[in-house]
Amino acid sequence: MRLSLARAKFCEQIALCRFESENPPKAFLTGILSLIDGILDHELEQVLIGLPIHEEIKSALRNEKCDLGNYLLLVKSIEKGLWNESVIIANKIALDSEVCFEAYRKSLSWADEMLSCEN
Repeated sequence: MRLSLARAKFCEQIALCRFESENPPKAFLTGILSLIDGILDHELEQVLIGLPIHEEIKSALRNEKCDLGNYLLLVKSIEKGLWNESVIIANKIALDSEVCFEAYRKSLSWADEMLSCEN
């Protein structure tokens, strides 16, 4: 759950940094759903069939090339500590890598806050 929340907030922040008025909510949803196949223990395509979500979100979840897909690719590379790859992806989407790393740090803090509210 923490990872889904962190990814959601990270993707949302990246969309905001890029001044994409339409994408922050879609980016957040993309991050939340990025682990849905594992959470539901079903193949991704099975899960996507039943979800009434924007096609760009589905494309990103399938690892297809699109802005939202790049956000997921970036967050996954940061999670794995692939710093050089992260910098390359950040440059590809016209963002400073330090901004991306700070956004990831903030997204982890936010996710922890959200989960601590449950108690």
